[in-house]
Amino acid sequence: MYYFNAFKLTIQSELFFPELIEIPENAASHNDIMIKFGEVNPLGLLNAKSTKLFYQAHEHQFWLHVPEIAYFLVEEGKQITIAPVPGVDEDSIRLFLLGSCMGALLMQRNLFLLHANAVKIGDNCISFAGQSGAGKSTLAAAFWKRGYSILADDICAVNTEGDVISSFPQMKVWADTAKQLSIDTDPLRKIRPNIEKFAVALGDQFHHQALPLKVIYLLKNHTKDEFIVKSYSGMQKLQPLKNNTYRQQYLEGLGKNKSNLTNLGRIASQTALVSITRPSAGFKLDELVELIEHDLVERGLTSASE
Repeated sequence: MYYFNAFKLTIQSELFFPELIEIPENAASHNDIMIKFGEVNPLGLLNAKSTKLFYQAHEHQFWLHVPEIAYFLVEEGKQITIAPVPGVDEDSIRLFLLGSCMGALLMQRNLFLLHANAVKIGDNCISFAGQSGAGKSTLAAAFWKRGYSILADDICAVNTEGDVISSFPQMKVWADTAKQLSIDTDPLRKIRPNIEKFAVALGDQFHHQALPLKVIYLLKNHTKDEFIVKSYSGMQKLQPLKNNTYRQQYLEGLGKNKSNLTNLGRIASQTALVSITRPSAGFKLDELVELIEHDLVERGLTSASE
């Protein structure tokens, strides 16, 4: 049995996770989450409130089928059962377990989840959200290369106080991003066999403590050769935040639509929301980082000398 910390939760697991912070058994005074191998009904849940092609859900359980990988069952925000396909690699199991399954579990625990990452700025943090391909992982990696610390990658969990809870001490980067940022991929582990995406250990630049979320930058791209910056206010924030909720399609089946709406309203009232539309050609990564750093100075979240 192994013991880990993630999202301020203690995890007891039969599966080893190189992505997580391992702790000794005697340091695990209690276990918030159990991850184990076992039987999962391949037909799904008995009383599913939501039934889709590869997942089913009701208020207390979430069932996921990843073809050629495993069946997963997430229960009560406390337990994940894995029924793997014989011979499947553990990298693939962990990828879906720490993604969709962990997302469902955190929803069961009433956390608000952004499909985003989080970067430490002074005593606060900011987040980069956006659709796949918008560049949020590349941007976070660029901030990391400049010495900033990272709290979260992919799943950005926000508690009722409006703080981002630190997740895993790694970020995932595609091979082209690694090349652009001079990250040597030779010693790095691929997140799945035959996929050119790599796990980068954050080392001392992983921030372990929760921090207040002050600004969410919503990344977009277009064919023009310019940046367009737009700030949202009031009720304008709600739909963009909803659109960037992590696995928002799970919420209805889990019975979390009402609580998520409450969370959306709270985050909207506490956090600035800024969209940045960047050129799709060439990315202009350095210019984008400098634009955001300038915006942070203007907001009083950092100084020009930092």
